[in-house]
Amino acid sequence: MQSEAVVFLAGQLGLNPSVYRRYDWNGRMIKYHRDQIRSILGFRQVSLADEERLTEWLTVNVAVRERRTDRLTAAAVARFGEERIELPTTGRLQRIVRSSLHNAEQRWVDTISGRLSPELRRNLIGLIDAVDDDDVRGLDCGPFSHAPELGDGARAVPRQ
Repeated sequence: MQSEAVVFLAGQLGLNPSVYRRYDWNGRMIKYHRDQIRSILGFRQVSLADEERLTEWLTVNVAVRERRTDRLTAAAVARFGEERIELPTTGRLQRIVRSSLHNAEQRWVDTISGRLSPELRRNLIGLIDAVDDDDVRGLDCGPFSHAPELGDGARAVPRQ
């Protein structure tokens, strides 16, 4: 049974849909046909520089406000289309999306960190240092519960 898309396309081209099954999808001919299709449609193959440029574009324009990978992927696919660049493999596209999310997060952290006073940074680092791994084993470490209890409900404070 042929898919509806294959039957439709075969009808548009005036071909028997069974031609699809006989096509060599791994040989030299498909490379030649892909080059022809790219040329006719005005597309080109993706380069490493394209991937780096798209990662930066996604970081700056999309990942700063959107964290869902499906939406970043859709934005990347649209951007490649606008630039007339053939999509990379699914794995490479996923790496681009993950990299842009990581880069946006790192920039966000760097921006916030850069706005903190030196004294506040020292206090935050002291708070982290005050809690060693042995203190938190077995504790519920949900949000805001990382500091161990010292007794009578008191919590550890940062070392100065």
